Amino acid sequence: MSLVAGTGKDGRITRKDVLNYQPKEVPVVDNQPVQSVAQSAPPATPVAETTVSNNDLVTKADPVRKMIAQNMLRSVHEIPQAWTMIEVDVTGLVKLRNSLKNEFKEQNGFGLSYFPFFVKAVSSALRNNPKLNSSWQNDEIIQHKDINISIAVATMMHSLFQSSNMLIGCQSPVSQQKSVV
Repeated sequence: MSLVAGTGKDGRITRKDVLNYQPKEVPVVDNQPVQSVAQSAPPATPVAETTVSNNDLVTKADPVRKMIAQNMLRSVHEIPQAWTMIEVDVTGLVKLRNSLKNEFKEQNGFGLSYFPFFVKAVSSALRNNPKLNSSWQNDEIIQHKDINISIAVATMMHSLFQSSNMLIGCQSPVSQQKSVV
């Protein structure tokens, strides 16, 4: 750019100056060979440091991921949350449940709901997309090997105030659990 004469305000180089530039001769700096760009250029993005701990994949977060995490956390506190709903044809699921529910009740003493099917779908999705089974701890992204699903159940306590309690059980790990489906 030092060879292009600027015609803009205060001698600034404009787009027109660059497009109209005609080199008079090619300048020779010295007779040293030019290093190839591939050899001298540093990597564009640093590789994240990854280790394995308790069979989990632990990745140190780079500054960009740290910034994203901070902004996501801030958005949870500052921006009203939204939700969406879609309708799904579960005719096949209804037929499968109906074919299993009588045998299930005889074996277990209680009815078969749709809930085990939903848990199975979530665990399969996590197994097929392991990056979704991750957590953020101490500026590290931990991709968990085991799939642990906690299930909350509301109970009504019969006391003076009729308060309800929440029981939370964890199926840990899901891959080792007996499945109805």
